[in-house]
Amino acid sequence: MPYPPQPQWPAAPHAPHAPQPQRSAAAHTHYPPMPPYSTNYVNPWTPASGIPDPGSRYDKAARFLFGLGFLTFGSTWIVAIVLSLKAQRLRTDPDTTPPERRKVAVIVAATTAAGLLLLGSGLSTLVDDDIPAGAQDGVAVEIEITSNGAPGLAYDMMIDVGGQKSSGDGVPLPHRKVFHTNSLWGLSVTASAVDDEDSGEAETQTLTCVIKVGGEILARNTSTGDGGQVCTASYSE
Repeated sequence: MPYPPQPQWPAAPHAPHAPQPQRSAAAHTHYPPMPPYSTNYVNPWTPASGIPDPGSRYDKAARFLFGLGFLTFGSTWIVAIVLSLKAQRLRTDPDTTPPERRKVAVIVAATTAAGLLLLGSGLSTLVDDDIPAGAQDGVAVEIEITSNGAPGLAYDMMIDVGGQKSSGDGVPLPHRKVFHTNSLWGLSVTASAVDDEDSGEAETQTLTCVIKVGGEILARNTSTGDGGQVCTASYSE
């Protein structure tokens, strides 16, 4: 079924458009584009920024411990490296709180004490290695004078063990004596096979002077028996 014809409405009169005000080019405001957002925030601290260095305490402690490592066989270098890394993190991470002065002082004091303890232990080991076996626990020094002749006699005998002295003239040989001392400094023994009134028989006699500690010979000397019938042995540590 066809639709009935629609009525034709008269066209509405169009009102003229109001003129738009003209804007000059100078009236327009231009804004620069927004910079891209960055998730990598960098602390603005630089040596020339004029603000306090947040990692200065860790940095100073690291420098001190690094220098101390040259005296303590490098035992403080690991802590120095860790503190240096912490100082660098404080300069780049704004969320990290600078350490308290007391905390840094405790770290430095503990590391220094451990390093010095290791230094003392190392030096003690070096000293003990230089002392003959058996000399560490109260030094027992044995002085021995022997002769190739029988019977042998020692004249003008002088023994000095760290200030402990012993002497004799016409001492029967072999002669052995033990001295107890706390040091191996200034050990000496000397003896002669010839007396002032000795006969020519003693000219063929030779003497041997020996200094021992713990069974180890520290010094030994034998007279030549050819116009030099004096043996002299000495040791100092």
